[in-house]
Order: sequence, then structure tokens, then C-alpha cells
Amino acid sequence: MRRWRSKRSRAGHLLMEALAGGVILSLTLAALASGEVESRRSLARGIDDLEMERAATERLEFLRAQPPNSPVWARPSSGTVQGHPEWAWSIVPEFVEDPNVRMGFSSIHYMRAKVTITAGDGHSVVREVLRW
Repeated sequence: MRRWRSKRSRAGHLLMEALAGGVILSLTLAALASGEVESRRSLARGIDDLEMERAATERLEFLRAQPPNSPVWARPSSGTVQGHPEWAWSIVPEFVEDPNVRMGFSSIHYMRAKVTITAGDGHSVVREVLRW
């Protein structure tokens, strides 16, 4: 056990412990605050990603509901996502002739469309749909 020589020495030692504890406490609070900010940012990004997936799925279901001779399957189209005016969607259909798959005498033909949802910050989601 340490013996204190004077009250002044004891007070100085307690002051140093209090200062060290205050520094540790302030660093802990700063780390918690930055962690909370980052978690909010990550959560907001995850919600936006889910919304973009939902919007892409809506466009895919719209395409699947159209008949093969619909104008949607004939030429590219684009617009804004409902509820998110800063997001844009585009549909680019193309005719595909696959020579690697033979059915009878000729190769297989089908339509493929790429659905792209693009956010204002440049983040995008791309999905494909096929029409036989």
C-alpha cells in the first residue's frame, strides 16, 4: 500500500485519474456518435436498395403482363419511378437469336429486355426478363 506524503500529492494523483477518465469517456462518446451516424447512413442505403428492387420488380411484372406484340417489347422506353422523382427507369428490349440452342431445324428466338432503375446518386439496379 502506498503512503501519501502530502495532501497535495494525493490531490494531484486524483486529478490525473479524473482527467484520464474524462478523456476515455469523451473518446467513447465520440465513437458512439460516429457509429450511430454510420448506422443511420447504412440503414437509409439499405432501405433505398429495397425500394429500388421493388421498383425493378414492378417494371418486370409490367413487362410480363404485356403481350409479345406490345409496343413495350418493340422499342426502348423510360420514365421516372412513382414516389421517387429523382429515380429513373429504362427498359431496353432486344431480339435474341441463340445459335447454341437448336430446336428442330433452326435456332431459338426470343425477346430479352433489360430493366434498369437508376438513383440520383448513380446507384443502379439491373434486371432482365425474357419473352419466348
